[in-house]
Amino acid sequence: MEGVRELPPLLPFDVEETISSCLPGKELNLRFAGEGMDSVAWIAAEDWIFRFPKFGDVSENLDKEVELLPKISSMVDIALPHFEHVGKVKGRTFVGYRMLKGEPLLPRDFASFAPSQQNKLYDQLSSFLDQLHSIELAVAKEAKVSESSTRHECERELAAARKHVFPHLPKDETRQIERWCEEYLADEANFDYEPRLLHADLSSEHLIYCPRKEELVGIIDWGDLIITDPAYEFMFLYEEYGYQFVTNIVKRSKKEWGRGLRKKLEFWFRFNWVIDVLIHSKRNRFGEKEAALVYLKKMLAR
Repeated sequence: MEGVRELPPLLPFDVEETISSCLPGKELNLRFAGEGMDSVAWIAAEDWIFRFPKFGDVSENLDKEVELLPKISSMVDIALPHFEHVGKVKGRTFVGYRMLKGEPLLPRDFASFAPSQQNKLYDQLSSFLDQLHSIELAVAKEAKVSESSTRHECERELAAARKHVFPHLPKDETRQIERWCEEYLADEANFDYEPRLLHADLSSEHLIYCPRKEELVGIIDWGDLIITDPAYEFMFLYEEYGYQFVTNIVKRSKKEWGRGLRKKLEFWFRFNWVIDVLIHSKRNRFGEKEAALVYLKKMLAR
């Protein structure tokens, strides 16, 4: 398993100089917006977001966003980030865009909504996914979005896990992971799908909700763009909101989702904890691999 190229750290001076060159004459009032696994974000001049990747592969994925999002934004009904500033700093692409006014659609907030409000959001998400998954693959491939076979991806990640994860687990737990994969790979129905373009990281923090309008006003963070099984789009929604949430989106869809959706989602949800350990191993950040192993062990104990 190869490591990933960690980019030179950005000092506060680098950030301020870069953003001020994009917003000349504006009072920046820089505020740290947050740091994820892959990127760091800053708020500037109250309504601008600037995103800076931490790793080389993340910067390459951002290049795909920069090329693809302007092409597909008119094809979907929910707003996407509009990158008005794109540049390079210390070997990485960075972007700046006007903040989509809203807040993350947290599961606890969604659970408190009236049924009519929930149904409106189900309708929005179902329509959005139908639109996204109807986009011609040639459009995505022109932006260098890659295609991935869920079968081959499972086989590849399992082989890597045997080398880099299994040595940290007792035999009964490694056998459990092997059984998950054997059952998934043995069922041909899991691979009876038509590949489509996916956001592939639809989670609560990426669904931007406006309480005043009572609707979704944005879908952000498209760094995991991929062409694969469209059912994978529901994996993080399943993890955060539950299967009934997914069901309420699917039954509104014009698409055929095939059989065994829940079975696939449960496998991906479990195996994703193995993949997280592999990701943190490649990132080689202190303590992150160990934390991912703790979560994996909790999953194995369920």
